[in-house]
Amino acid sequence: MTDVADRIGNVTRQRYEQLVTQAKELIAQIARSQFALGDMALEIEPMRMVGGSMPNGTDDLFTVTESLQLFADDIGVERRTVEDWRYTANRWPAKRRREGVSFTAFSPRGRAVGGDRGATPDDVDRFWQAFLRRFDLEHTFRFAKQTLGWTAPKLRTPEAADRWTWLLIVAHTQLRLARPLAPDLRRPWEKSATSGRLTPARVRRGFRNIRAHLACPARVPKPRGAGPGDGHPAPTTSTGYPATTSARPSNAPRPSRPSASLEDLGR
Repeated sequence: MTDVADRIGNVTRQRYEQLVTQAKELIAQIARSQFALGDMALEIEPMRMVGGSMPNGTDDLFTVTESLQLFADDIGVERRTVEDWRYTANRWPAKRRREGVSFTAFSPRGRAVGGDRGATPDDVDRFWQAFLRRFDLEHTFRFAKQTLGWTAPKLRTPEAADRWTWLLIVAHTQLRLARPLAPDLRRPWEKSATSGRLTPARVRRGFRNIRAHLACPARVPKPRGAGPGDGHPAPTTSTGYPATTSARPSNAPRPSRPSASLEDLGR
């Protein structure tokens, strides 16, 4: 029987790796197709300065928008999609394109870190990989705020906020380091995971069970008697003053409270 930890979703890890390989091949095919469509759009409407004439010197029978709209209608896509292909193909010529990288990494959605800043294909690949990790980053910030209480205290100075942030980083690091020691206290709807792949939130549930097995850096306290005091022995003789008390004898009658007369009430 296949272990649950060796499965990803409803498939085995081996099948998952096969699906990832096939998906990368499809993404590469899609990227080549989109670049080819962008080159076609560039051939129909080459890039030119705003207000400039056609590069071949002919009169404009159609505007750029009308030409791209006609091309988009004939192939069955939106004009914005054709404009995206055209812009990306112009910013990334064939010699700068990289095989195996998604077309989205080159598109105008990523041009702030791509072609407009002169990034190399290796930079685009790294940006794309970082973009794929955004889910982990968002959950890390959510865990720090909602579970560790990053935004809970009302701090008054930037220095205090910096110290509190560093304390949270230390706590998060401790949870990461304690993954091999923490038991998997999962909820009924959560899937089981190996000890080395537990999330910080799941490590935190079993962190209190780890503390009993952790070594203490302090030495064991030694039992002692009474403290040395100030060096003077306590007095043992009487001071000569008798002890007084203001307590009432238990058999003494309680004094009655005088009642008010009708004349006093009428005043």
